[in-house]
Amino acid sequence: IHDEVNGMLVEKRSGKDLAEKVKIITNNEDLRISLIKNAQETIQEKFSIETMMGSILEIYQEMSASHAGH
Repeated sequence: IHDEVNGMLVEKRSGKDLAEKVKIITNNEDLRISLIKNAQETIQEKFSIETMMGSILEIYQEMSASHAGH
């Protein structure tokens, strides 16, 4: 998560900070829309089926190459 780009970071165990961030998002429509758009793009880029399958294939190939070397 990139703060104020595709989400909002909150201080650990800080209800006050969480409330402040919720207030900011609630009161700033442009920021809210931007966060939603950027978060959706991040999810599609990093967690699409194609990306995940590519990562799994890469792991299998590394395991296969490692095993073949023994």
